[in-house]
Amino acid sequence: MHAATRRMLNCMYMDMANANAHDFARSFAIARYMQEPICTT
Repeated sequence: MHAATRRMLNCMYMDMANANAHDFARSFAIARYMQEPICTT
């Protein structure tokens, strides 16, 4: 995973081990739906 992407995901309380650029938007939407904390910076 690219460092910049990993930094965006490091506060997301989800299993992102298999995440990739194509899944990011979906995972982000799921996280919002679940009301999980997400760091954007």
